[in-house]
Amino acid sequence: MPLFFYEEQLDFHLAIWKMDEDVDELMRLASLSEGDIEKVNSFTHTARKKEWICIRMLLKKLNRGYSIGYHESGKPFLENADEHISISHTKEYAGLIISDSFPVGIDLERIHSRIEKIAHKFVSEEEAKFITGKNNLEKLFVIWGVKEVLFKMHSIGELIFKEHLIVSPFEFNVSGSLTASIMKGDFQKKYGLNYKLVEDLLITWCVDK
Repeated sequence: MPLFFYEEQLDFHLAIWKMDEDVDELMRLASLSEGDIEKVNSFTHTARKKEWICIRMLLKKLNRGYSIGYHESGKPFLENADEHISISHTKEYAGLIISDSFPVGIDLERIHSRIEKIAHKFVSEEEAKFITGKNNLEKLFVIWGVKEVLFKMHSIGELIFKEHLIVSPFEFNVSGSLTASIMKGDFQKKYGLNYKLVEDLLITWCVDK
């Protein structure tokens, strides 16, 4: 299918593909080079192949012809370009965010009740106080998504989600914004983030202006 979601602002472009197609169809749509085809065929899992192809298709949709490299930490970057990029994927979806000027982060999550069983591992006591009333499941996913984004963006060493990543109280809406902080030792920084629920997909992102 075409783009599932697209948002463009002065500071960033965000695009998500829903991976309904099989690998062969995606390869035809992407018009991959021989080198790219060899790369895709080197992957064992079908999901990995589809994710890799779709991210490259999104770059082409955004008129970015760059190759993606990866730092030792696993963080992606655009080769021979000054733009910032972040990538995320979950079952059936692959997405990216790009900014000319600012570090960025993105996380994609499908809403499901299984997250309640692991909430104690990433939700602090203070955060648990505002997970009350309606939309508790969605609030859990916003908190998780925010912490995933901050984890992707940081470069200060190991972070413990429950201790070092702090989400400020918020009310859930289908689309909203909130603040959160990284607090580890001498490093303390607050970030503004956005989220949007589209069907059953929660999109969370940050542009660190």
